[in-house]
Amino acid sequence: MELNFVTGITSLATAAKTLIGTVTVPLGVSKLVEVGTSLSSLGLTTLFSYDHILELECNDAGGAWGGTQQFAFGGPAVLGTDVAPEMKAQVKDCDINVAPNSHITFSVTSSCSPTIKPGCRGFGKFK
Repeated sequence: MELNFVTGITSLATAAKTLIGTVTVPLGVSKLVEVGTSLSSLGLTTLFSYDHILELECNDAGGAWGGTQQFAFGGPAVLGTDVAPEMKAQVKDCDINVAPNSHITFSVTSSCSPTIKPGCRGFGKFK
């Protein structure tokens, strides 16, 4: 069985680590097999790179969780005053053991402080 999830959207206002959501691992799954981020931004911006790190943490999975997991995501470098830059969602394959009913927190750290506040969602797939 595959189960997909998407976190709510959160504003990335600084280059500091920002919590973007928490997901409860559903019953009947044992692996997290995909993770990704979706960025969105409307409005004028100057030079800005949307590179970021997605970090997953779980404190209540016992031995099933292998510790903090980090994934690097590239992004478009917006040059000039692009009104609505295209930012495609990015997916990373993974193979992480999970425990049902445990909670995985998703945080993002941007490569720099944005001139506008892009929104970010985390998403993924359990098997």
